[in-house]
Amino acid sequence: MAEVTQDMTLGQALEFAENRALTLDQSSEAGRIKTLKNAIAKGNLGEAISLDSPYLSTLRSEEFAKQIGEKGKTKANYYTNAQALEKYVNQGFISQGLPDTNVIGATGTAKKTGVATGQARGELPMRGMIPYAEIDRLYAEGFADMGKNVDEATKDFLIYHRYTNHRVNTILTDSKKTVIEDGKKVKKEKFKSLRLSDVAVFKDKDGGTVVTIPEEIRKNKKRYATTYTGSFAEFLKGVYDKAKAANPKKPNSEIKLFGTSYSKVSEAWDTYLKPKFVDQFESFLPLKDTGEVATGLTQVVRSANIEALESDLKLDTNLGDDYMGHTPTGTKAKSYKVNTPESKAIGSITENMVKASALNLGAGTVNSLFSNYGLNIPTLNVANEGVKVYDGHKSEFKFNADALKKVVAPRPPTEFEIKEADAKAKRNIALLESETEDIEIGKLKKRGERAKLQKEVIPLEQEAMVKKIQEKALESKLKKQLKKEGNLIPNPELTIPEEDVKKLKAQGLWDIITGVADKGTKVIAGAIGVEAARQLFTDPAAFAKDVVVDTALERAIGLGPGAAVGFSLMPTEMGKSAIDDSQAGEYKTIPLEQNVMKPDDIQEGFINKQ
Repeated sequence: MAEVTQDMTLGQALEFAENRALTLDQSSEAGRIKTLKNAIAKGNLGEAISLDSPYLSTLRSEEFAKQIGEKGKTKANYYTNAQALEKYVNQGFISQGLPDTNVIGATGTAKKTGVATGQARGELPMRGMIPYAEIDRLYAEGFADMGKNVDEATKDFLIYHRYTNHRVNTILTDSKKTVIEDGKKVKKEKFKSLRLSDVAVFKDKDGGTVVTIPEEIRKNKKRYATTYTGSFAEFLKGVYDKAKAANPKKPNSEIKLFGTSYSKVSEAWDTYLKPKFVDQFESFLPLKDTGEVATGLTQVVRSANIEALESDLKLDTNLGDDYMGHTPTGTKAKSYKVNTPESKAIGSITENMVKASALNLGAGTVNSLFSNYGLNIPTLNVANEGVKVYDGHKSEFKFNADALKKVVAPRPPTEFEIKEADAKAKRNIALLESETEDIEIGKLKKRGERAKLQKEVIPLEQEAMVKKIQEKALESKLKKQLKKEGNLIPNPELTIPEEDVKKLKAQGLWDIITGVADKGTKVIAGAIGVEAARQLFTDPAAFAKDVVVDTALERAIGLGPGAAVGFSLMPTEMGKSAIDDSQAGEYKTIPLEQNVMKPDDIQEGFINKQ
């Protein structure tokens, strides 16, 4: 790794910072530095800033602060990327005994002078404030519609997301990281979704449940480490216990806290929640750069939540930044000295949110709130032994310093609450059994309908099969007979309807068809087959055309020159037909009395050519 110097270029500083971050196994920070490097290489920070620019003078310039803080030529914000660059270069400076810089940090000169303001709160601001109680109502309606159509793990995550604002990807998705091994960059698999091994579940000195969720940084997206107590901690413990029970043989590092996926969560959002937000508050929702309304889960809920928290519930803006993960790296919330991001401040926000929801939705307790959402949380079900009750807010709630510090201890459930929870559990079991029975009945009905159709279809299929077999057998028999009898029609009385036989005999054609008119010639029936012979009677015009066309060339039926051919066209009385599209040209009609052609009649091909 190259050493830093005070006269190095911006590109050299970026390369040093990226490699140092990778060496320290801080791949997220390395990714942020690489993003900045690529942006500069593409000219996204303007023509005055390039990889060849001197590092120190560029870092301290007003133009650099402006471009990274005001989105430059692109829609991206590079402020936290530049913070990471300065941090790792400063580490190099200190190791070399060189003076470090303080330009981009929270207390740096860029902010002090007002040249830069830091990372923007959000790239998708709301166009109107959806009241907190309205968000509660939309969620309650959406979850009621879900029923059994959405799996338990997906429901759990949607509620988790509702009250934490954590980005979906940081909780549910995995990714690879790049590390330095033997001086080379190597990509390695790393679990990035929230695993049980990441979550700490324990009891405090008073016996209350405590759950911690670790910090996560992905490029410029941050989630602060958060400690949860009270009802939300019990919710998380319940989710944790279910995940462990479902995967007893797996190590915690391989078990996701939420056994769902990005696609399942998105589908549930798109089907049951998004339509309600769009139908009722579309004009309030954020707009993308393209002018389209933003309707994604993270886009809508994160934006709507923070707007309602600050505008409706009066949450302090600085603490709101911590809750959203927007505070620049290395800074703390200053409004409440005890409420640093690593403390219980963010967890207190969540706890007060669920208590406010319990009030808004008339649930009374957080226990009932989660039960009404249709969640299966054993640690909040008072029907289970030892479960405590967490009361919701009793009156309209607004955030302030006292509210955030106030801790309301849970209480034992009343006898009525236990009976009510037990009765509800029994109703749910009965409902589940009923739904299961309905499903089974539906299956049986479909089976019955299928069986009925089979009874109707099978005989028809069998009949068609028998008929096909009989036809094939008859065809085979006829072929054998024809071959045996010299291509003459076998027993024509059996293959041609009696009524047709009578008519053919009346017209003097029967003897010709059966081969008795001229024993020295091949009869046409033998050459063209039974169906063609029948056509001679039923559709003479078509017969004449088809036979002439199909048999105009001698080779078509295997007859050599001079062969004796017995042939008859339509009788003159039935009309003449000119056959213009024949390969042999136009042909004349032979009168009935000349119905048998002798070898001497044949001059060229089948019949006399005009």
